[in-house]
Amino acid sequence: MTTISLEGLTKTIGAQPILRGIDLDIDAGEFVAVLGPSGCGKSSLLRLIAGLDAPTSGTIRFNGEVVTHMPPQARNIAMVFQSYALYPHMTVRENMSYGLRQRKFPASEIAARVEKTARILHLEPYLDRRPKQLSGGQRQRVAMGRAIVREPVAFLLDEPLSNLDAQLRQAMRQEIRTLQKELEVTTLYVTHDQVEAVTMADRVVLMNAGNIMQQGAPLELYDRPANLFVARFIGTLPMNLFDVTRIEGGVRANDGAILGAVPRDDTKSLVAGLRPEHLSINPGREEEKFAATVTAVEHLGGEVEIYADGLGSKLCVRAFDRDVPKPGERVVLGYEPQRLHLFDKASGSRLPADYYAASIASLIHTDTDL
Repeated sequence: MTTISLEGLTKTIGAQPILRGIDLDIDAGEFVAVLGPSGCGKSSLLRLIAGLDAPTSGTIRFNGEVVTHMPPQARNIAMVFQSYALYPHMTVRENMSYGLRQRKFPASEIAARVEKTARILHLEPYLDRRPKQLSGGQRQRVAMGRAIVREPVAFLLDEPLSNLDAQLRQAMRQEIRTLQKELEVTTLYVTHDQVEAVTMADRVVLMNAGNIMQQGAPLELYDRPANLFVARFIGTLPMNLFDVTRIEGGVRANDGAILGAVPRDDTKSLVAGLRPEHLSINPGREEEKFAATVTAVEHLGGEVEIYADGLGSKLCVRAFDRDVPKPGERVVLGYEPQRLHLFDKASGSRLPADYYAASIASLIHTDTDL
């Protein structure tokens, strides 16, 4: 297994910076998802690691050895792209063995590797078919197989599931993760789909504008976003964010509601956040409460998205009941105090733990209409 280390990696095209000093260590056998919006630099990062592009500055190491200027073929890296890029005139067997044949491997070894990989990917019945005779998922498995037969030191996957429908993507996510665990190969998986990242990866590296915004276990990014960008990006529904003003003993939203947090006494302007799934309608006694007015309701089958005006902002609430309020109704929303997030408005950074009181249960909105 191979470790990959990136130190001060930059890439500039003309005057445009693509990557801005990336430092990243990937453990042997680790599955790392590189996540971010289009244009953030994630595919460029993958190409530098593969040797397809040269960095402007910085160092790339495999197992401690510098490979920054080593050609791609010498790195023994396998890449799988969004496009299957299968040869249409070749059979599955020929597609999978093409790279080994080009490198003059013995015929017996090629046959053994192809047969073994076909068993792993359940492609044995299709070895003599051509790509046009396969489904999208089968073609993607062939592309994976072509990479696996090389027995590379690392897999680099660049949005490999983007061309598949939703149901097939879900199945392929599980297959790729299971396969990676079995092979124990260091893997970097580039995607703009956070569901893929958080369900497959040991660690998520979230990028924006050529910078790493936060890295860590998927739930770490969800539970403790390092800044406003992460808070907005992570979560199938964006975090509700709203301005708050510091007062004695807490913070106050624009509609006058007092929220359960006691930041230190300084002059920072603050932004507070609550995730839609952490808001409840008609909350229990242990929750903090505030009033809101429902503006829209969207029924999505297993869940309901309720939009409301509250805390001086537009809020979204994720609910799972059939009996929900209608637009125009006045409701009481609640949340558990530990679910509240606070950010410095100027820098966007999450406030450290000592900005929050040890006990905040008493800071409850006391309006009589609640």
